[in-house]
Amino acid sequence: MTTASAGRLMTITVNTSGTTWDTLPALRSKTFTINGSPVDITNSDSAGWTELLGGEGVRNATFQAGGVIDHDTTEKALMGQLFDYRLGNTLKSYKIFVNGLGTFAGTFFLTEVSEAGNHDGEVTYSIGGTSSGAISYTAVS
Repeated sequence: MTTASAGRLMTITVNTSGTTWDTLPALRSKTFTINGSPVDITNSDSAGWTELLGGEGVRNATFQAGGVIDHDTTEKALMGQLFDYRLGNTLKSYKIFVNGLGTFAGTFFLTEVSEAGNHDGEVTYSIGGTSSGAISYTAVS
């Protein structure tokens, strides 16, 4: 019996105003990563081995996602807002739900928002963000 979960259950939502949270639509791919950079304290007494300072360093979280654009009224408005956030260097609150694990929430800076399309295919979009400040985690109960 497998305990794997479907990738389609992972969602990314953005706080577009006040208490309104909009889910990024029609996503095909989603990635959420927690990164860390340790503090290297290697010195001449380290006997040739790298030494790292535990509990210190810089942490951040990133997300990348891509999907298909329908351009219905709701999606068109949300895509416009995302481009506005990127152009304005605006920090916004996002929630990333990972099925079977929980929800990660925090303030993110959009590093990328793009749309693309071939003459014989659908219009797609991609979005990427990096955290600004602490990320909270709420486990699935």
